[in-house]
Amino acid sequence: LFVSIFICIIIYEIITNYHDPKKTIPCNRLWNKIGHHFIGFFIFWLIALFSFFMDAQRDLNSSGLGYSIISILFGMAMTNIFLFGMGIENGDTNPWARATKISTKACEFYIKVGLVLLATDLDLIISLGAPGLLVSWLIPPLIIIFMWFFGVRVLKITNFDFVITIASGAAICGTSAIAAVAPTVGLGEEDTAIAMAILTFFTMLYMVGVPYICILGNIDMEVCGAWIGGSVDETGKVVASLSILDSQKATDTGVLIKVSQNILIAFVCLTLAVLYDDMVNYEEDRIEKKGNNNKGALLAGKIGYQDTTSSGANSYGGADNTGYPRLTDTNTKKKQEIIIKKKKRITAQKGGKCAFLWKKFPKFIIGYLALAIIISVIIIPISEPFARRFI
Repeated sequence: LFVSIFICIIIYEIITNYHDPKKTIPCNRLWNKIGHHFIGFFIFWLIALFSFFMDAQRDLNSSGLGYSIISILFGMAMTNIFLFGMGIENGDTNPWARATKISTKACEFYIKVGLVLLATDLDLIISLGAPGLLVSWLIPPLIIIFMWFFGVRVLKITNFDFVITIASGAAICGTSAIAAVAPTVGLGEEDTAIAMAILTFFTMLYMVGVPYICILGNIDMEVCGAWIGGSVDETGKVVASLSILDSQKATDTGVLIKVSQNILIAFVCLTLAVLYDDMVNYEEDRIEKKGNNNKGALLAGKIGYQDTTSSGANSYGGADNTGYPRLTDTNTKKKQEIIIKKKKRITAQKGGKCAFLWKKFPKFIIGYLALAIIISVIIIPISEPFARRFI
C-alpha cells in the first residue's frame, strides 16, 4: 500500500512538473523534490502505524484516546520539539529538524490526497441533498456577513482586510480560505500569519472538543458529522475530528459537507474581487461622516471641544468620539496604504474573472467527484462485495 501510494505521488509530481513549460524544473531538482516526498510520507506512515498500534491497547481505547488523538498529540510534539524547539532556522543543519520540516511541507497535499480517497457512492451524496447543501452553502455566507459587521461596527476594527480574511477563514475552511482571500483583499503577510495562528488555535480546541460533546450528548451520528463538517475549520482537521467518533455515517456526512464548503472559496474570492473596494469605501465614508458630525456638534458648543493637533485637524493615530481611529483628508499615509492594497488586489485578479475563479477553485474536489462517479458507474455494477472492499 505504501509503495502504490508513493508511486501515485511520483506520477503526480512528474505530470505537474511538465504540465506548464514556464514552471518546469530540471530533473535533478525534480527527483530531489520526490526524495523529500519520500522522507515526509515515510514519517507520516510511521506515525500512522504507531497510532494504530497504540489504538489497539485496550485501556487507552476505552478511555477515548483513539488513533486520531494519539496521532494529533504525536504530530504536535514532533513539530514543537524538533522544529520550533530546536529553531526553525536550523532546519537545514539538524537532521531531526530537517526531517520534520520536510514532512510538514507537503502535509496539506497528503491530506487532500486522503480526501480524494474518501470518495463514496453518488447515491449517498444525493441522499444528503438539500440539508447538506443548506449547511454547506447557506451558513458560511451568513457567518462572513455577521463577522464583518461585528468586527467593523461592534469591535470597531479599522483593518478591514484582516476582518474579512479571518471571517472567510472561520466560515469556510480555515487557513486554505485565508491563503486564498488574503491576496484577493491585499492583506499583508504578517497579518495573514496572525489570522492563521488565531484560527488554528481555536480549530484545535473545536477539533477535539466537538466529538466528545457529541458522544456525551448521545447525538445522532449524521448530525454530529454535519456539525463537525460545518464548524471545524480545515478539511484535514475535520477528518481527524470525525475519526474520534469512529462512525462511517458521521465521516461520510462530515466530509461531504466540508468538501461542498470548499467549493465556496472560489466564489467568495470572486465576490470580494468585485465588491470589496465598495465595502471598504462605504465603511470609511461612514466612519469619517460620523467623526465630522461629532466634530460639528463639538464646535457648536454642545459639548466641550479641545483640538488635539497642532494643525487644527484630527489626524490618524488617535481616536475620536466615534471610537474609531481618525480618518481625514490630511491622512496621506492612510491614502497611500489604500492605493497599495488596491494595486495588490488588481495584481491578484490578473487574467480575467474566469481565470481568477479557476485559480482559487480547490482542484481536489474534481478528484473527489471523479472517483465518486467511477465508484457509482463502474465499480458498484461489477460487484457489490468488491465495491464495499474498494470503498
